[in-house]
Amino acid sequence: MIYIISKERDHFTPERVQLLSTIKDGLGVLFENADLNDKISEELSQRRQTQSALAESEARFRALAGSAADILWEMDLGGTYTYCSPNVRGGTGYGPEELTGRSHYEFMPADEAERVRDAFSILAGSGGDISLMEYIFIARDGRNLTMERNGAAVLKENKELTGYRGIDRDITGRIAVEENLRETSCLASIGVLVAGVAHEINNPLTSVMLYSEQVLLEEIPDNIRKNVETVNHQALRMSRIVKSLLDFARYSKPESRETNIALMLHRAIELKSYHLDLKKVTVNDERIPVNPEDSPLALLDENQIIQVVLNLLNNAEHASLVGDQPPQVSVGITVSDGQVTIGVEDNGPGIPDDVLPKIFDPFFTTKEIGQGTGLGLSVSQGIVRNHDGEIWASNLPEGGAGFYFKLPIIPRKSRAPVPPDGPVRP
Repeated sequence: MIYIISKERDHFTPERVQLLSTIKDGLGVLFENADLNDKISEELSQRRQTQSALAESEARFRALAGSAADILWEMDLGGTYTYCSPNVRGGTGYGPEELTGRSHYEFMPADEAERVRDAFSILAGSGGDISLMEYIFIARDGRNLTMERNGAAVLKENKELTGYRGIDRDITGRIAVEENLRETSCLASIGVLVAGVAHEINNPLTSVMLYSEQVLLEEIPDNIRKNVETVNHQALRMSRIVKSLLDFARYSKPESRETNIALMLHRAIELKSYHLDLKKVTVNDERIPVNPEDSPLALLDENQIIQVVLNLLNNAEHASLVGDQPPQVSVGITVSDGQVTIGVEDNGPGIPDDVLPKIFDPFFTTKEIGQGTGLGLSVSQGIVRNHDGEIWASNLPEGGAGFYFKLPIIPRKSRAPVPPDGPVRP
């Protein structure tokens, strides 16, 4: 409030009063604007602080999302991604821009997408959270990744559900480790069981084989001889099964010594030659050096590796006899990067795609009942791994299949190089 006082009488004429009134109104507006300006300045300052804090929070979130091992995501009720953290590229091969705007069902196998869609619909209907949901995500390179998903519902102010946000974790490696642990535990139990009953089986089995062979040496009627031969044959088959189980359960370290690979392979083929000749299976060993000086050397347990080669020859023989061509088995070696690759190939029908991933599983076999135990390749895999090597199989372009295993070699001062081309495909 402003007061104006004058000592002179009649000093405030109507004209002056009108002027002062006008000045008063102007000053009032001026003071009001000053107050308003202070309030606006204070509000702008608070807004700038809020925006700065929000930008800092967003930067912190993006840094965390980019550096986290898990994938952060948001999606609507239809399962369409509305956000994916940048680190999704490292795990899946897809960039966040490639996933945003697309349904997560597009990146699942058809049957998996149907299962997840049903589960997602139930959750969306109840508004419940996603907890430890496992599903398969197809990466850009075609691998099937096992993902573990946790998420929470996104709600409007009126509690209306609009979508979900959460975290995906790649647990493919963890699942593989858990399966290996389960398999190891199972195999250990089998080993204990086999070790416990092996002698109990072998003792009466030896008696059956011995006495049946003695009876066959005697003059007996043909019908009885046939029955005794059947008993002896089945006892021998049982003996082979017991031996396979014992080999499978045995975890002894190899007794390694310097071994000539070519000489070892020739010995293995010689052990099998009579049976192969009997079945009229041709063996191509041109890719094995004839001169021992041309062969690589390796530190290994020769008896164990010969067992691997014999197992592979048995499989190759069986496969080649099923094919349409004259049966043939090829054995050869190649050397590269300080390792020797030994290959056994056949000209049979090949290995079906659905069987190929399972051929090294214990007790898995495609042979008829009585033709195999399903342990040969599993035992071979264990032997090769104990020698710091690896073993695998593949179908050949011209037909048939090949089994290969790779072992480290030791240097020799003078050795003619093994030609890199040939039937062995490392």
